[in-house]
Amino acid sequence: MVEPGDVPDAYVAVGLPSEQAFAEINRNLARNLLILAAVAVFTLLAAWWGGNQLLLHHLNAVVVAARRLASGDLSVRLRLRQSQGELAELAHTFDDMAEALERRETELRASEQRYRTIFENTGTAMMLVEEDTTISLVNTRFEELSGLSREEIQGKRSWKEWVLAEELAKLQEYHEKRRLDPRSVPNVYEARYRHVSDQVRSALIFAAMIPGTQSSVLSVMDITEQKRAEADLRRLNMAIEQAAETIVITDLEGTIQYVNPAFERISGYSRAEAIGQNPRILASGQHDQSFYEHLWTAIQRGDVWSGHFTNKRKDGTLYEEDATISPVRDSSGAVTHYVAVKRDVTHEIEMQRQLRQAQKMEALGTLAGGIAHDFNNILGAILGYTELTLMDLAPDSIAADNLRAVIKSSHRARDLVKQILAFSRMSGQEHCPVKLSHLFKEALRLLRASIPTTITIKPMIDLDDPRGDTILADPTQIHQVLMNLCTNAVQAMRPHGGILEVGLADVEFSPQDQDRPKDLPAGPYTYLWVTDSGPGMEAATLERIFDPFFTTKGVGEGTGMGLAVVHGIVQGHRGAIWVESQPGVGTTFRVWFPRLEAAVAEEDVELEVIAMGNERILLVDDEPPLLDAGRKILQRFGYQVSPYASGIEALEAFKAAPNRFDLLFTDQTMPQMTGAELARQVLALRPGMPIILCTGFSETIDAESARQMGIRDLLTKPLVMTEVARVVRRVLDPDNSEPTN
Repeated sequence: MVEPGDVPDAYVAVGLPSEQAFAEINRNLARNLLILAAVAVFTLLAAWWGGNQLLLHHLNAVVVAARRLASGDLSVRLRLRQSQGELAELAHTFDDMAEALERRETELRASEQRYRTIFENTGTAMMLVEEDTTISLVNTRFEELSGLSREEIQGKRSWKEWVLAEELAKLQEYHEKRRLDPRSVPNVYEARYRHVSDQVRSALIFAAMIPGTQSSVLSVMDITEQKRAEADLRRLNMAIEQAAETIVITDLEGTIQYVNPAFERISGYSRAEAIGQNPRILASGQHDQSFYEHLWTAIQRGDVWSGHFTNKRKDGTLYEEDATISPVRDSSGAVTHYVAVKRDVTHEIEMQRQLRQAQKMEALGTLAGGIAHDFNNILGAILGYTELTLMDLAPDSIAADNLRAVIKSSHRARDLVKQILAFSRMSGQEHCPVKLSHLFKEALRLLRASIPTTITIKPMIDLDDPRGDTILADPTQIHQVLMNLCTNAVQAMRPHGGILEVGLADVEFSPQDQDRPKDLPAGPYTYLWVTDSGPGMEAATLERIFDPFFTTKGVGEGTGMGLAVVHGIVQGHRGAIWVESQPGVGTTFRVWFPRLEAAVAEEDVELEVIAMGNERILLVDDEPPLLDAGRKILQRFGYQVSPYASGIEALEAFKAAPNRFDLLFTDQTMPQMTGAELARQVLALRPGMPIILCTGFSETIDAESARQMGIRDLLTKPLVMTEVARVVRRVLDPDNSEPTN
């Protein structure tokens, strides 16, 4: 026994033939190969059958899954993740595609939900319109806008049903162009539609084509109220732009942000010049600081301020405005701006001033009429007794001189009453041709004797035509104008002296003359001016300078009637008067009278010899002093006088003996029976009876109406003795029976 690792002692060799040795092996190998071949064929056949059955199963699964997928079941899967080969790859691809489709479907559903949410909740009416104009989809807001439910609209109505007939052709053309080329027309337009309630409303439409289709999506906004608001705003803008009132809008700091055309027209500032400025560009200096502080306090408190401005135009002239300034609030109630509405009342204030002037004139007229009769009666008694006494005195006595001074003063008082009545238009004015240069020189001659030597008179007469100073006027009144203007100028300069310039010239105004007073028509005028170098006047004083009873003088130094009378006289002569004054410089009065194109004839005045008489006169006056003075005057001229203080008593006396009297001389204003009534009854008893009617003042009777009644003459008190004697004689003499008035 040989052990491993032992070295063998010897080797034995045995040998067999190879065929013999491998014969059995070859037989077994052949048998095994045959068996293996049979098994292989069987295995192949079995494998083919089994594979066929598995493939058909998987293919059938793919078909079923594809059908489910096609039917919309995106959750189907083959799930052959452990398989190999092309079938497995196909299964894997199918599952990936299904998952992608399911994911895409989920995304599409989410996207559709998002867009549907937007479509429903966009805040505007939305609709989807197909190519055939059918509305296929609408949102809730469109239901509200149309007044119909979506079931009544979707797929059943065309957008044409809402559009007004007169706008349909235009919109159809618009949609055709948009389909051909969406860029050829704007995607926003307005249209009017008819609501289900048959109300016509306006809409703003945003239209867009859906890419790849002929469908359109439209967003519709009802802008009916907006259009109405825009129309209201346009009307408001036109009203503001065309308003006669000034409208100014400022910010909270007072900076102007808007002015209307009326502001430009009235103030003279253009819109460009005003915007960005403060309203103080209009300040005239007529209002103090407290005035503006009160204004700002009110509007900053949120209140409405109303008041009056005196403002200054761009050219420096002043104008008057009534203004209301209101705060402008936003939707939260906060004040954002101020708006001022102002009305130019310059003309109205001038009219009011003229009305006040007229009312003052009316009051003056009433006052004048009320006192004229009594005042003239008083003057009549003074003149009558003075003249009677003067006749009994030596002409060169001191007493006679004193009485003559009384008579002169009485005459001035009489003239003053006449001027007041003339000024108040309650008394007629007798006008005749007058050379103003004569009155001019006379007035200056009288003035020189009464003014201080510190005042220099500088007369100026510049007449191109010798007749250039001829006017139709009342000489007494024109003299009064000259003396009054010159006296006022002298009084203004009396404290410190100065120069008084008095001028006279002839001028002729054409219709185009800018310096022609607005109240004067074109034509020839005599121009008078009086200039002083006194202290001048403020604007407030100038405004009232012609007011009756207005005076800047101290108590007892003036009545305030002088310039009022001057104003009335000038107007009564169809003239005009201007005053210009500047504090510290002086004052100028300018007066224009219509020139008379005729020479003044020089009259030869002969002294009239007053004849005496012895006729019987029935004298009637309810004032005892006048009755007594009249009796004595008439008796002084030789007449037989029967005085009566009552019209009724005089009538009874006349009735008792109608032929006893040669003349009735009666006052007009008497109690119980007026002079006119007494005259009427006397004439009824004795037609043709000579009658003289005398009045201090009467609104009911004048010379013409007296003449129509049969009264021979009408005299105005106070009476001058010589005038009474002349009129009595003229009335009694048949050849001189024409009245003097």
